[in-house]
Amino acid sequence: MDLGNDKVVRQIVSRLKETAGGAGPVKVDGTWGSFAPILAAHLSRELKRPILYVSAHIDDADNVADDLVVFLGRTPESFPVWEGQDKFNDATDEIAAQRLRVAVGLGRGSPGDLGDLVISTSIQAINQPVPSVQVLEEGGLKLAVNETIEPALVVEWLFDAGFERVERVDMPGQFAQRGGIVDIFAPVTTETGRTLGQTAVRDIGAVRLEFFGDTIESIRRINLDTQRSSEQIDSLNVIMPGGCERLEQTELFINLLPADTVIILDEPIEVAEVSSVFLDRVDDPRGLYPFGAIYRAMQRFVLLEISRFADASSPETLHLDVSSAQHYEHKAGSMWKSSKAVIEEMLEQTEHKEVMLYCENSAEVNRVTEIIRETHGSPPDNFHLPVGFIHQGFIVNSLNTIVISHHEIFGQYAVRRRIRAIRSVSPVESLLDLQKNDYVVHISYGIGKFK
Repeated sequence: MDLGNDKVVRQIVSRLKETAGGAGPVKVDGTWGSFAPILAAHLSRELKRPILYVSAHIDDADNVADDLVVFLGRTPESFPVWEGQDKFNDATDEIAAQRLRVAVGLGRGSPGDLGDLVISTSIQAINQPVPSVQVLEEGGLKLAVNETIEPALVVEWLFDAGFERVERVDMPGQFAQRGGIVDIFAPVTTETGRTLGQTAVRDIGAVRLEFFGDTIESIRRINLDTQRSSEQIDSLNVIMPGGCERLEQTELFINLLPADTVIILDEPIEVAEVSSVFLDRVDDPRGLYPFGAIYRAMQRFVLLEISRFADASSPETLHLDVSSAQHYEHKAGSMWKSSKAVIEEMLEQTEHKEVMLYCENSAEVNRVTEIIRETHGSPPDNFHLPVGFIHQGFIVNSLNTIVISHHEIFGQYAVRRRIRAIRSVSPVESLLDLQKNDYVVHISYGIGKFK
């Protein structure tokens, strides 16, 4: 499906090209389901400018990121909500590290490098401040080949930055030392010539410092599976997660965006309401940014506001001809139908429409294809089975196209798949390994704290 064939979509692209920052938002209504993410992917390709996609809820931002993987053909950046304490003092905090990676990447990127950048986030994440990139860069541990620095000073810096000392590194926020070799798995590092738009920044890896006395003889990337070092690195800067202890060392995330960024607000009224509720529920809102301040900062950029329902107060609003695909859904718990009956019914109802039935994997594609072959011989020319996971289908009436997912038509409840890192731990082999307040299980006395 080519959205460029839709008249209103072409008008949206044209207005965004003609609109300058501060000229007021371009308003669009009539969206449904996962259409807004596919529109964002189309705008990224057409405009070749950075895009910040802001959702009202945390789960919505996760769902948009999932949809963008399919519609963009690559993984977008995510800027998550941080649920930590008031200080960035834990190098193993994955969410804090991801926020820092995006912030530092934006701070180091040049406009030409970030044209294909798409970031999915929620308004709560923007309510929260980010550390000043300049402070982070200046407070980082700068290392270079042939530089003279004592290994003990490197280890001391890592301790102060909240890194965890282990026997071998396998997760971000860890380091290990064996004589004149120091392995560091930093959650955030910067390297000369690396920006957010390049894979090397997103795929943060472990590095190995090899010392000859107090001189760094080499810096190499480590293969965590084999623990062998490979690619040579001339220099790097390990960012300290705890580098910003005061409010004056933080700033608004919006201020880090390149000047040519297009900001998409999905359901702007709801975004404003959720932002206010979020601040009202925080015990101490000091340092958090209210929506009014955020929206004023957004107005310096080209702003696209997307809503499902029409806004009669704005005559300049563009109206999309997109509707719900719920008619083709089969809810869990409703009258049971066989897979064959579901496919036959859909084929009958969509005979004169283009159908994009997204299947999550090749096994689902093969199963649907087998069912169609049993009754029709081969899939009709208007019936397509792309591989990908989208959260909610929609109908683009102007293009006579239905976009729907496998889990919707078969009534399978879709659960977002989150991959959590598993931290390796070492067994306690003797009482000497226990520390004060560790929980222990005793065969006679049950569970208690070690004193």
